Amino acid sequence: MVNRHNTGGIIVVTDNKKGKSIDPLKEIGTISVIKRMVLTYQQVNISPITIVGEKDTLYDLERELADYNVIFLKSDEKENSMIDLVKIGINFLKDKCEKVIYSPVVIPMFKMSTLQKIVQSESIIASPSYRKKAGHPVLLSNKIYEYILDSEYGMKDTIRSLMDEREFIEVKDEGIIRSLDDMDKLTILLDDHNEQIVHPFLRINIEKEEMFFNSRAKLLLILIDEIGTVKGACEHMALSYRKAWSIIEDIEKALGFTVVNRRHGGKDGGRSSLTEEGKEFLIKYSKFEKEVKLFSEKKFNEIFLMK
Repeated sequence: MVNRHNTGGIIVVTDNKKGKSIDPLKEIGTISVIKRMVLTYQQVNISPITIVGEKDTLYDLERELADYNVIFLKSDEKENSMIDLVKIGINFLKDKCEKVIYSPVVIPMFKMSTLQKIVQSESIIASPSYRKKAGHPVLLSNKIYEYILDSEYGMKDTIRSLMDEREFIEVKDEGIIRSLDDMDKLTILLDDHNEQIVHPFLRINIEKEEMFFNSRAKLLLILIDEIGTVKGACEHMALSYRKAWSIIEDIEKALGFTVVNRRHGGKDGGRSSLTEEGKEFLIKYSKFEKEVKLFSEKKFNEIFLMK
């Protein structure tokens, strides 16, 4: 259900390089660090967006981002390195996206315009540069997914080993090198960054007597189709197993047909998949959602941004 030509996103939730604990829910301005990063990714139509971290660190983030259609990928291990978590993201996205963008949560203030330039690169690896100093986010082509997955070195050394293939894109964006260790610098960048993330935020619902389908239900169906179980899908979203089945039942009642096949038993427990009617409905909703958002963005830019 995911366009193979998409650029996927990986936001890595880990401590800073000095081992100091980082709080992704810390506010810069009036919104959290993690929400600011997700909004910037969404501005450039990065999809799917994955947030990767240790299981214990993601619980509060799931609630913070419940309505933002992000996918949570959790490591059961403790003290993961940056490359450990990037590998989890690549493993999930490698069959879905021809490129991925990754950035650690400690570097939250890169601009939407910077992200656009990086995404447009045709290099197998591309980094933004501010006054000759490389920063984040970093673009990785599918041509080096397996190289990174097989690497026995840290993320920094793995990237350095690709120096001959790496493109540096000079940008006027100090945010690519400023971390949460330097809040005074980030605060100075705030007004400029806020100008970049202004955008229309649409909630596209389908209703009968009540709402029965929205982007959250869409993500649930996509994950069921990809993972093969409702339980597995729930583990990647801020959603309980009971609530997931309630959403599915509401969809099926409103549409009048089954959207999820239930298969019980087997050594791995019950398996689930989308019915053909369910897949067709999901394709139609996705097309409708995309066209509405494109029209909305066009009109927003015409009315609010064009001078």
